[in-house]
Amino acid sequence: MENKTIKVKKYKKDRIIEFESHFGWDAFSIKDDGTHSIINFERNYPKSTIKPLKKLYRQYKYVNRPVPILGFINLIIGLILFILFYKITNIGEYRYIFLASGFLFSSISLFEIFIFLILLTQRKKLTDYIFDNGDELTGKKKAYPYVMNLVQSNENSNKLRNFITKK
Repeated sequence: MENKTIKVKKYKKDRIIEFESHFGWDAFSIKDDGTHSIINFERNYPKSTIKPLKKLYRQYKYVNRPVPILGFINLIIGLILFILFYKITNIGEYRYIFLASGFLFSSISLFEIFIFLILLTQRKKLTDYIFDNGDELTGKKKAYPYVMNLVQSNENSNKLRNFITKK
């Protein structure tokens, strides 16, 4: 069993509880103090379920990461190095180090920005996919007949069916 506590603003309380439930966390105590709420969560699943839930949470954080500031900084550094390559001519062959470094910084930053733009355009679809997988693992969404989701048949299983078919 795992426990965690989160302090959030009151107006975000319901949204946070719903969000955390996608990853197996159940709110078991909520304390309101002024403008904030302190929510205690617990998760009681087998390790074989918790590991994929943690992986889904990491994927969610990666998909919803903020703008890559480091990518833009690397792009600016690369452009400065390109300018230095063209402006400084008195150091001879050493100026090609500026060209190579500028190309390296620029290509890394453009790759980071390209990945961010792809994730930005697909964010809603990927987030829904992650939430659906989390709901399937926790048993909230019964899309696949997992053993824990199936009702075991017994002598009372067909009573309703027999009652309906008699009429």
